[in-house]
Amino acid sequence: MKITIKNLYFKYRKSKYIFTDLNLIIPSGKLTIIIGPNGSGKTTLLKLIAGILKPQAGEILYNDSSINPERIGYVFQNPNDQFVHLTVERELAFGLENIGLDSDSMKERVNLNLKEYNMLEKKYDSPDKLSGGEQQKLSVACLMIYNPEIILMDEPTSFLDERGKAIFYNSLNMARKKGKTIVMVSQQTNEIEMADYLIELSQSGIRTFYEPGKYLKNDIDIYS
Repeated sequence: MKITIKNLYFKYRKSKYIFTDLNLIIPSGKLTIIIGPNGSGKTTLLKLIAGILKPQAGEILYNDSSINPERIGYVFQNPNDQFVHLTVERELAFGLENIGLDSDSMKERVNLNLKEYNMLEKKYDSPDKLSGGEQQKLSVACLMIYNPEIILMDEPTSFLDERGKAIFYNSLNMARKKGKTIVMVSQQTNEIEMADYLIELSQSGIRTFYEPGKYLKNDIDIYS
């Protein structure tokens, strides 16, 4: 699903504009990575695409039209920001309830998801009691379980250990094979190398690249 940003203006209250007359096309069915220094607007852009924030002017189109929010999945930079239920199991089931899945199918999919993310033993735990890495795995699992058309993720591997990253990259590759449109904020070189398309935000403006791996060594700064 192609994402088109047209003549977009955005600022937070009592601050200067972060984006002025922004025009951008994010290709359908590709992995797009957003990079840039702190304060350049990476998270803001992701939240605008998700519809969490509203621009002062301009529009964002999805295949040239508006979209049902259920078809957009979002992983927050701080995973604990998105949890609303008392157990890991209920957190996973919530997205499936929203799309009207029947009870038996829901239980089956939740258990399969828990196994895939190596969290079956955490099924009845509170999300608040999980480690940072476990919370991050759960936030990704909650997104992937209901199979959205557009996947938006804000530094989804920042708390993960190597095993957790391997699980995440497997899920990411499966989503890519399904033709999902994926937009991800990342500063990890290996993740940038995986991208089909790159958006670099900076104080001087926006640059976009296809085949971003060609630019990593000579043309693009990786920000810490």
